[in-house]
Amino acid sequence: MKDVLTANNLHANTKAADNTGLNPALKVLLLNGSPKVEKSNSLHLAKAFCNGIKETCKADITQLDVYRLNIKDCLGCFHCWSKTPGICCIHDDMEYVLAKILESDIIIWSFPLYYFGIPSKLKALMDRQLPLNLPFMEKDSPSGAHPHRYDMSSKKYVFTSTCGFFTAQGNYLAVDEQINHMCGQNTFTSIYCGQGELFNVPQLKKRTDEYLSYVQKAGMEFITYTAISTSTRKKLDELLLPRQMYESMADASWGIDKGNINAKSFTGASPISALKGTSPEHVTSTSGSDTNTDKKSLNQNIKPAKSRSEHSGKGLIFTKQMSALYNPSSWTKDMVLEFNYTDINEKYQILLKNNGYKVIDSDFVKADTIIETPLDVWQKIGLGELDGQEALMQHLFSVKGDFSVMMNWDKYFGIGTDEGKKPDKYSESKASNMNLLLIPWIFIWIFLSINPYAGGISGILLCSVIPFAYIKYRGTLFEYISIFSVSALCIMAITGKPLIYIIPLSYMIFGIIWTASTFNKIPLTAYYSNNDFGGIKAFKNPLFIKTNRILTAAWGILYLITPIWTYFLILSGIGAWIGALNSILPVFMGFFTNWFKNWYPAYYASKG
Repeated sequence: MKDVLTANNLHANTKAADNTGLNPALKVLLLNGSPKVEKSNSLHLAKAFCNGIKETCKADITQLDVYRLNIKDCLGCFHCWSKTPGICCIHDDMEYVLAKILESDIIIWSFPLYYFGIPSKLKALMDRQLPLNLPFMEKDSPSGAHPHRYDMSSKKYVFTSTCGFFTAQGNYLAVDEQINHMCGQNTFTSIYCGQGELFNVPQLKKRTDEYLSYVQKAGMEFITYTAISTSTRKKLDELLLPRQMYESMADASWGIDKGNINAKSFTGASPISALKGTSPEHVTSTSGSDTNTDKKSLNQNIKPAKSRSEHSGKGLIFTKQMSALYNPSSWTKDMVLEFNYTDINEKYQILLKNNGYKVIDSDFVKADTIIETPLDVWQKIGLGELDGQEALMQHLFSVKGDFSVMMNWDKYFGIGTDEGKKPDKYSESKASNMNLLLIPWIFIWIFLSINPYAGGISGILLCSVIPFAYIKYRGTLFEYISIFSVSALCIMAITGKPLIYIIPLSYMIFGIIWTASTFNKIPLTAYYSNNDFGGIKAFKNPLFIKTNRILTAAWGILYLITPIWTYFLILSGIGAWIGALNSILPVFMGFFTNWFKNWYPAYYASKG
């Protein structure tokens, strides 16, 4: 690397900067010790922690990817203690790393857990810190130690890591012991998280984002209080998924049938013969014979493992992993989902029960919902590379049978909460209530015809009370327009304007509100029917919007033509009954709406 500073020069420069009395940005060094570099699961934690630091103070953060650096192993020659004090005899990128360690206020170590320890190259970096110590024995250490060459007392250490087990508890004991020796007993802050692979699973982003929001909060608290609060620590210690669900996903990901595991499962040979390989040049047997006479390589001896996907179909692994996300609390009745992967000619079923699920790969039963899709399409949807609703609109897959499962997919297979997540445009907790839209109109249609003055006064009072309902319910623009319109019509009635114009006009205005909303991004009925389809997130479902646009247009047309016969009915002398007469068609339209909102999505999805 260019512009490498030696440890001594850097320490002198740092002290000089301190003496100027300036208040520079906090210097943070992030050591990314994962071989996956930027694709590291553990790095998600470290970056979230750094975001918390940056939100709290001015910080200059440097990230070093250890596996991209040229760092050789320590030779144990102790030149850095005797011949060149403080300077390693190996001239590689470690010179730069040591300089950054000395100049940093906070050092964050990020790494995955490898065999209950740290990755080998990060361990090499840890070993190469020897120049930062003096050779003498620390007299006050209970187990023996070497004192620091420089004053390191003000530095803070943070360790973030993920592992593949369902929990971090009990799996970092060896790591913690090593860190205690390196940094000092209990002088560091750590965030260890099990189920690390989930941070790269798009389907679980809601849950992992929630967790990362608490890691970010931990970073903020670390700067403010130099510690993580008990409440935040409690959140960090929570499992991302329940143990059984996670381990089912993890086991399925390997594509191996646990019931058929034995010593020859992967190699077709005994373990000893399979691992014999080619002996290194300098190795000889105890009898003195040269073991290099066996020139078979390890790759020649070991046969490629046959995965479960090769035995039972490559769609099975994916189906099992998807099934593991099933949320039994969503159960209302036993259901059978069938997946026909058309591109690989494989079929599997998932039986959803109140106490769990079962994947069926033979002896199939009658399915409630059948999804016909290329495996590639469904995998892309699962990975977040393809929007499921857009794919359905483009007929990339089809659904036959009970479509309610698709409309409530997140309810059955959704994991996590919205806690800790920034709200999006539509993120409101209150539900809408269509009665708040309808009641003012129904009131004037009935009572203005009976007594215009009393009905007008009562209508205005009713409109003034409705806003109090928004304490409990989410208001919509259409309700605000209705309150204004109904109040204006009531004033017209109170001031003696003819009902023969007011009543038809009211239906006309109501019809315009409905019809005009069909040209909006979200039509009127969608603001209310979303309560039955997962809430306001249904606004992002194009098929849901299309269905509601059709329904809104149908209702709008009904109310646009209603003024025609209303006018003539009033002329005929039966105006007092106009509200009751005009409610007949809406009753039938209500039945049509309840049928259409379920039929049309299922019909559209079945077209394929």
